[in-house]
Amino acid sequence: MLGTQLIGREANIADSEDFRQIVLTGSGSEGVSTTSWPMFRHDPRHTGYSTSKAPKANQTLWTYTTGGVVSSSPAVADGMVFVGSLDGNVYALNETTGAQIWNYPTGDIAYSSPAVANGLVFIGSMARKVYALNETTGALIWSYNTPFDVWSSPAVANDMVFIGLMNSGSMDGQVIALNATTGALIWSYLNREEVWSSPAVADGVVFVGGNLLAKMGVLALNQTTGALIWFYETGGTVRSSPAVVDGMVFVGSGNGKVYALNATTGTHIWNYTTGSYVYSSPAVVDGRVYIGSNDGKLYCLNATNGFLIWNYTTGASIKYSSPAVADGMVFIGSNDNKVYALNASNGSFIWSYATGGAVYSSPAVADGMVFVGSLDGKIYCFGTHDISVINVSSSATDVYAGEIVNITVTVKNQGTPFNESFDVNAYYDSVLIGKLTVTDLAESTETTLIFKWNTTGVAGGYYTISANATELPGEIDITNNVFVDGTIKVVSPVRIVEVTSCNQTGHPKGNFELGTIAYFKITINSTALIPQDTLITINLYDNATITIGVASFQGPILPGTSTIIFGIPIPTTATARTATVYANCYTDWPSQGGFPHCPEKSATLEITGP
Repeated sequence: MLGTQLIGREANIADSEDFRQIVLTGSGSEGVSTTSWPMFRHDPRHTGYSTSKAPKANQTLWTYTTGGVVSSSPAVADGMVFVGSLDGNVYALNETTGAQIWNYPTGDIAYSSPAVANGLVFIGSMARKVYALNETTGALIWSYNTPFDVWSSPAVANDMVFIGLMNSGSMDGQVIALNATTGALIWSYLNREEVWSSPAVADGVVFVGGNLLAKMGVLALNQTTGALIWFYETGGTVRSSPAVVDGMVFVGSGNGKVYALNATTGTHIWNYTTGSYVYSSPAVVDGRVYIGSNDGKLYCLNATNGFLIWNYTTGASIKYSSPAVADGMVFIGSNDNKVYALNASNGSFIWSYATGGAVYSSPAVADGMVFVGSLDGKIYCFGTHDISVINVSSSATDVYAGEIVNITVTVKNQGTPFNESFDVNAYYDSVLIGKLTVTDLAESTETTLIFKWNTTGVAGGYYTISANATELPGEIDITNNVFVDGTIKVVSPVRIVEVTSCNQTGHPKGNFELGTIAYFKITINSTALIPQDTLITINLYDNATITIGVASFQGPILPGTSTIIFGIPIPTTATARTATVYANCYTDWPSQGGFPHCPEKSATLEITGP
């Protein structure tokens, strides 16, 4: 019946003179860099997850055209992209430019996706071979002649290469393990079903879709010997490649279901039914399982219980493309010719890009870029140029003309994956304060620039401070290149030191009668020549804040300390009482929008009757 499992069956070891016992000398580590994408599904566990940054827009950095359709999925390592093509070649391209570095003819169609480890590129071919090529030059290091065709993609772990084989004539298949250094066969497991699935390796166990006693399901094999540990029957052919995370195995099946199994025992934990067969392979991260289905949907499931969190419907079936998760996004291809980027949390649409053919290839995310192949024969690379000014501030908001003001500008490289160089300009209103250059600002980093604004000669007034970063070629968002701060008030460098009541000659006097003129002496200090449009004003109020009189003096005012005597007639209608005079310096009359240059000074006097 479906869902049964078998534990402990011995492996079929190939009866071949090529078989030999190999002493493993590797470190035993299954880990890989999380910013590269060195093999199908990213790592031996097939998590489909990278900690790399990822582009938030569908900007293509480059495309490369092969001689055949591309269903192979890219591997990315050491600044290079590796991918197979149905023209029979495996290609190595520069990851940032797409320029070809080398290609190697495999002798037949290369459905298989490359894996990169220890300076070697491993890939299978329908020529019934597995190749190991020099990563830098593409030179052949070794090849292994397989008994069947190779659709499956290699996983590399513990100095071993694991890959599935298929015989479309007899429907037989094998899972084999090769020495990664020499290509020697270590073991093979004979499967009575074509092995389309690509092995995942975790904790000393190889997990792969396969067949047992004419039943289709998932195999768990001893990594060292190939001995069968357990088998779980799914009831449908398993072309999906398992992912192994947190002691669980996740895989899709041709019966339209997604399964979660105990990695140690193979016992069923949960399954979820989609609307069609599932050849897509799962990505698993943060307690969520992402997987595509031929029903055209990308599903996000709870990894613990299989409950649906969200699904997103593309424009056609998702046949073989498998999701990649990075930077809070999930990427997948569809038979509607598009590559999709969705919000990994809620499945909301972020962007899509229409290629020239169906997308069987699975995206790889590395070094801030997304790489994917298409049946139009092209490899696509997506990345973004985007810089922004994220803050502008000043060391003061009220300054005297002639003072130096520090304008601090913070800029950030929000694109991926490039170091960016650009100019930043700071302004007061539309007048340039200065230009500074930022060189090689790394992705996701910010830097602070300080502009020195010399306000000498700047007329008094309110000025808006802003900064902008020059637009980069191909920049996706220039709206964030400009940041406008608040205003800075520039005032003439004049201060009212003192105001006193006096007689006409400047001698102190504190009492004035109604109908006479009250005089006031204002002492002024200025560090520069004050322009003619500057006003010194005094306002005389009684204690009820009723204006008694106003007087003014218009500049220019010479540098240094000076005194001005004002006279304000006291009308006979005024009330005899104590009054207050206020003195200040304005750029214009307050009613016309003028503003005070400095704190006002005041004095009191007595107004007496006749």
